[in-house]
Amino acid sequence: NYEAASKLTPPRFDLLMDWALSLDCAGDEHKALDVLHDAEHYDNGAHVHATLGMVYAKLGQKDKALQELAIAERADPAFETTYVYRGNIAEAAGDRAGAAREYQHALNINPQNPIAREAFARVAR
Repeated sequence: NYEAASKLTPPRFDLLMDWALSLDCAGDEHKALDVLHDAEHYDNGAHVHATLGMVYAKLGQKDKALQELAIAERADPAFETTYVYRGNIAEAAGDRAGAAREYQHALNINPQNPIAREAFARVAR
């Protein structure tokens, strides 16, 4: 449906982001990357780069993921999702202390972030 909608009118950033996230959820990470790179042309900010980082991490491309997350942090240091995704990478690598620092950073920005709260509790045990 997102692809069909993108052909009716020039796609907007929010449509491209939703489309990329749906592709990622469906397991088509490579197509999600293509759509995210299209989204960069509309808004080259933290949201798109953090999402790129998340998808690269899922593909096992840790260096690319961390590069995208660094871009996201520079674009908007208050975008809490950046730190959640970076925490996920650290946690997957077995670095519980590093993951806890990243999740705590997200919680310092938004203490109500349920994903960061759950993740921090998990690694802080």
